Amino acid sequence: MTVYDVFETEKNQIDQLLHSGFKMTRITSNLDGDVVHMERIETNEQRTIRLTNPESRKYLTTLLIRQGREGTIT
Repeated sequence: MTVYDVFETEKNQIDQLLHSGFKMTRITSNLDGDVVHMERIETNEQRTIRLTNPESRKYLTTLLIRQGREGTIT
C-alpha cells in the first residue's frame, strides 16, 4: 500500500465517522501515531481509530480546529 493509499484510507475512516454523527472527544499522540477517540453523543457509542500517516494527522488537526470554532464538522 502506498503512502497516499494509507492517507486515503485513514481520511475516509475519519470522514465516515464524522458524517455518521460522531465527534472527536480525545486524541492521544505517541510515536506510533495518533489514537482518536470519537463518540456519538445521542447514543454514547464510542469508536477509536489510529492514524499513522502524517497527512492524516494534519487533516485531523484541521478538522479539530473547525470543530472547536463551529462546534461541529459538516
